[in-house]
Amino acid sequence: MNVVSELVLNFWSWWYIQNFQYIITNILRVLFAVNTLTRFSLSLKYIFVPLYQDNSFLGRLISIFFRTAWLIFGSFIMLPAFLLCLILIVIYLILPFLPVLKVWIFIVNS
Repeated sequence: MNVVSELVLNFWSWWYIQNFQYIITNILRVLFAVNTLTRFSLSLKYIFVPLYQDNSFLGRLISIFFRTAWLIFGSFIMLPAFLLCLILIVIYLILPFLPVLKVWIFIVNS
């Protein structure tokens, strides 16, 4: 019986500590890749800096317009990617409890 309890504890330790770090690292890599692709944070950082160092009024106006459009485009990509990653994390955290819940429902309905 000691071996079974040790295996159960090792599974929970592996699932919620070791493998969770791996999952979070990969999800952050995906979010950073999407951010790099859309240049979302870079456009947000330099929204009022003129493109190509064109310091005229028209250059600044065009720069703000293009960067705002790029931010809108980037947010249409970043927000669903972020929400999908958040949903995947929640599913990952809930997944080990589904068999326990299924057994509980079976016992209660019997």
